[in-house]
Amino acid sequence: MIVGVVGSLFAYLVLARPSADRTIEPSTTDRGVPAVHQYLVVANHTLGGQELLDAIRDRTARGPAEFWVLVPATPTTHLINDFNALSCAFPIELDVLPSARTRDEGIADAKSSLDTELHRLREIGATADGAVGDPDPMRAIEEALAQRRFDEIILSTLPPGISRWLAWDLPHRVRARTDVPPTVITSRIRAGERLSGHRR
Repeated sequence: MIVGVVGSLFAYLVLARPSADRTIEPSTTDRGVPAVHQYLVVANHTLGGQELLDAIRDRTARGPAEFWVLVPATPTTHLINDFNALSCAFPIELDVLPSARTRDEGIADAKSSLDTELHRLREIGATADGAVGDPDPMRAIEEALAQRRFDEIILSTLPPGISRWLAWDLPHRVRARTDVPPTVITSRIRAGERLSGHRR
């Protein structure tokens, strides 16, 4: 259990920092036309955060870009609260299945959050579309990669100690199981603020 918290902190320290070697440089096609870079944005509870919006703006400033926003339908019950995570009050289990009602609520909330986020991104001039994905974020990412080509995966997470994705070591799992470089964007928004009123 301690390993889970330590692992999430390590993922944050190693992957959340901007890194020059992960910067996608502007490129052109054979005809000299700027290539359109494809970004897979994976987020749920952090949708609507300023940090994610800044990351989108940064990539649009680099050159032509398109964004596919993937929202895993993760139920609210899968969010670690900071006390339990830091005190190791329970183990991190990947195979805990939500009830049908909880799953349906997760899908509905994810769809609502996705629609709101797409509207926000389009308002700043970003070319964006997206979909609700599997509650398991790794499975959702693999399914998206099987259908589309991406140059970068942007993982938007809550801070270490609160984020279940970091507790699951999701950034390192993505790096190990895909050929697309992941970048972690950590939101400063507190979990309670995002979950109030069933917002994600």
